[in-house]
Formats: sequence, C-alpha cells, structure tokens
Amino acid sequence: MPSTSNSDAGALAEGDEALAAGEAANAIGKGATAVGAGATAVAQIATAVGNNALASGQNSAAFGNNAQANGPGSVAVGGAAVDADGNPLITSGGVPVETGATSAGVGGTAVGASAAAVVRVRRGRQCHR
Repeated sequence: MPSTSNSDAGALAEGDEALAAGEAANAIGKGATAVGAGATAVAQIATAVGNNALASGQNSAAFGNNAQANGPGSVAVGGAAVDADGNPLITSGGVPVETGATSAGVGGTAVGASAAAVVRVRRGRQCHR
C-alpha cells in the first residue's frame, strides 16, 4: 500500500558502493542497496527493493511491499496481500497479516504475498518450515 505520509526525508547511502533511492530509503553497509520509499538495507551486500522492504541479513534480498529478509543469505519475494483499499486479505488466527513475504534464518526463502519462512538448525542440519 502506498505511503500515507510525506516526510520529505532524503535517501541515505552509507558505506562503500552503497546505493539508496526513494523517500526515506536507507542503504547502510558495504554494497547495500535500498530502492523505494522507506526501503532499508542494513548489512553487507543486502538488497531491499519496494515500499518499506527490509534486508537486514548479510547477502540477503527483499523484494516487494513490506518484504523482509532478516537472516544471512535469506530471500523474501512478495508484497503484503491487500485489497484496493489497503486492507489485509490474509489472516492468521483471526489477526490480519500486514507484512509482505518474510524470511528469517540462514538461507531461508519466502516467495508469495505474505509468505513466511523460518529456518532452524537442529543437530547441524537445516530444517525448513
């Protein structure tokens, strides 16, 4: 959903080879890239593209409205599933899901509107859920 406020905040690129484009976009870290209003990439080689997308894991990538890639090497692709008025279309236990695709953990991957992926390590092995 489009941002409802106009902060007039500029983009911030801090770090070698960092790129930030969009109102209040932040790229902090070597090679970090943030494109879109409120997009934030805060780790080395992290990439966030989309309104309020967040990439906080090293080498992570988040693409889509409110998509979040939080673990190292994680990928999240997909925006928040909302109707034309911006109301969430997906619920979890009766609670509206307002986030985009979210991937947390080492190498996690979430693809699809409001998708979630959590990677847990058990006895030296990765278990995807």
